[in-house]
Amino acid sequence: MTIMMKVIKRLLKTALGSEKDFTFEERLVFSFAFYAAITCFLSIFINIQLNLGKSNIILILISTLILFCIFILGRYYKKANAARLLLTIFALLFCNLYWLMNYGSRGSSTFLFLIHFFIVIFIWDNFQIRTIAFLVFLNICGLFAIEWAVPNLIPFYPTELARIIPKLSDIKMCGDDQSHLFNLYRLIDKHI
Repeated sequence: MTIMMKVIKRLLKTALGSEKDFTFEERLVFSFAFYAAITCFLSIFINIQLNLGKSNIILILISTLILFCIFILGRYYKKANAARLLLTIFALLFCNLYWLMNYGSRGSSTFLFLIHFFIVIFIWDNFQIRTIAFLVFLNICGLFAIEWAVPNLIPFYPTELARIIPKLSDIKMCGDDQSHLFNLYRLIDKHI
């Protein structure tokens, strides 16, 4: 095993806890919150570089802090069920706010709902997944209805290039998120 893999394994074990302290599902919730917080933190710099507005940057900064708090609540205060519930609710709330602030259906926020659903699949059981999926579907329909009923509520991109670049980066990020989540799942299951 290379030195880098040993360091990563040690960092993950420290951040996510050991099998003796937490179940696999609990550690999965911690990893989702931790990974989402890091992704949000990196997104701050992408949004600054694309000059997409202070409100988006503030939303993502606040999200970074909340996600780190959810991670700490579950991991260090051992409130995994509360962290799972808060993560699910906050992720949906974040998706809604991001939809309204980041150009609605024209923007990149639709991928966030997909990522939200991937997380839900991993951390809840069958009945809860179906219930949450139905509520998320109704939520998205409501967002489309708001966008249709009040067309000037949602801003427009300043340029066509500013519209395309986030779409491409979000497609890549969505693929990366899936890849990282599955790799993290395998790494936790095999090595920790």
